[in-house]
Amino acid sequence: MHHVIDYIGSIVLALAATSFILLTSLGGTTYKWDSAPIWILGVAGVVLVGVFVLVERRAVEPVLPLHLFSLRAFWVTSVVGFIVGFAMFGAITYLPAFFQVVRGISPTLSGLQLLPLMAGLLVVSIGSGQIISKTGKYRFWPSPVPRS
Repeated sequence: MHHVIDYIGSIVLALAATSFILLTSLGGTTYKWDSAPIWILGVAGVVLVGVFVLVERRAVEPVLPLHLFSLRAFWVTSVVGFIVGFAMFGAITYLPAFFQVVRGISPTLSGLQLLPLMAGLLVVSIGSGQIISKTGKYRFWPSPVPRS
């Protein structure tokens, strides 16, 4: 079977992600939040997301098939994954700086302070993946809120 790689979709998605990453990295540090470069990056990111949706609608084999968003399991896990990833990478980025600046410990020790977090992530990720593979039940991870 011959596959068609969606190069245009991949490039547009990479440019959109780059715009948002630069916006959040440079905003408030290198540039003020209300400066022209930050506004340009924000508008570019939003426009590129729109272009990405248009490109994906016409692609033979899209990078991200848009019909997946009609599936509740897909969009709920996407939202939860975004929130968890945001918190996790925020903590992984912030905690070493906090340990070094506030607690005054060395960079090596601040990295070692993250070992329990990394070990926990590793064990829970592997463990839940193994359980899901054996049982075929994924709704338990994370456990749904009981309805009354």
